[in-house]
Amino acid sequence: MLLLTIFIILTIMKNIILKNGKNLNIRKLEANDENVMQNFFLQIGNETTFTNNYPNQPLKNATKLVAAWQNERDLYLGAFDNQIPVGLILLNISKPEHPWLHHIGSFGVMILKDYQGQGLGKILMQEMLDFANTQHLHRIEGEVRAPNVQALSLYEKFGFAVEGKKMHAALINGEWIDNYLIAKLI
Repeated sequence: MLLLTIFIILTIMKNIILKNGKNLNIRKLEANDENVMQNFFLQIGNETTFTNNYPNQPLKNATKLVAAWQNERDLYLGAFDNQIPVGLILLNISKPEHPWLHHIGSFGVMILKDYQGQGLGKILMQEMLDFANTQHLHRIEGEVRAPNVQALSLYEKFGFAVEGKKMHAALINGEWIDNYLIAKLI
């Protein structure tokens, strides 16, 4: 089974064409992506309050980033436009050794504004769900900021349901923002 999983991970590399005609490459993140991904995190933090990245944030710990990307149980897929990251989807199995919780994965998606609404989120979500099936997950969960109706709509199209609301999950520009807790059984 492990050999099959490794094979599937290594073969996730696709060229796609967005609705606007842009050609992107989707692939698993690698150690040599660290610098461009740091820039991506800074840019996404400047573009939106819908992620946990924020303006002028310190760089992420490079060693921890690369170690996470190399974990065979988790998925970190980047969408690249000429070697520049424009999107990311991740799926973490936080307790793979726990006998009661090893079936749960948590996901997150980040897409730069210029690439939203072009079908990239749909492609990344499908890749994540395909990977989740290879890991024999039964539940995938995440959080989405309540004002992020575009993302919530996408997740609902993939069968995710709102299970609850995390009140005052973030204090952004002096305003309390709620998060929806979403999940899907597969």
